[in-house]
Amino acid sequence: MFEGIATGFSQLPLAPEPVNPDQSPDYLAGLRDFAGQFLTGCIVLVVISAIVSVTLFVIGKMTALSNAQAKSLMWSGRVFLGAAIIGSVGGLIFWGSGLGKFNLMPAGAQQPTVEITKKPAKSTCASRVELGAGLFNQDDIAGAVKSLLSDEDSEKYKNTGSVIWLPKGPQCTSENHVADPCSKVEVYAGGSQIEVAPRNTSECKN
Repeated sequence: MFEGIATGFSQLPLAPEPVNPDQSPDYLAGLRDFAGQFLTGCIVLVVISAIVSVTLFVIGKMTALSNAQAKSLMWSGRVFLGAAIIGSVGGLIFWGSGLGKFNLMPAGAQQPTVEITKKPAKSTCASRVELGAGLFNQDDIAGAVKSLLSDEDSEKYKNTGSVIWLPKGPQCTSENHVADPCSKVEVYAGGSQIEVAPRNTSECKN
């Protein structure tokens, strides 16, 4: 039972879990275990004190020995005083090892937990890629246009001679038919290059 009490003290949560996984480990865990042993010893002394005091007091009553009763009171007082001192020291060590981060303060005054979330990069690709006539067949170009543009625009420009776009990373080749949502797709139609919004333009947060 007493080992369970000591273990319970050492496992009490003293502060929120660190946000940064690289944060230093808790070097005070051993000190909290030591403080838990202190407090357990205090409880043991109180129990022993109560048993001995009651035993001496009963003996004194049964044998009419006032000396036994006096000893029982003296024993009880000394042990309770020692237990109080040990318990106070253990409690101070336990409090200090937690750096005072118990939930005694109101919620508004407690140290908040800060979480840092990094936004993913919009695109890891720096260069635009092209599918053009002469190097690629028309089916490949039409397939890319269908993936890159909305249904309406892809139907309109399905016979384009070339299509140029900035891929959405991390794959930065012409095999990636997902354009960066914040950039325009260029198609060749009517003898000129035309900029068209990509299919996923709604994902752009700019």
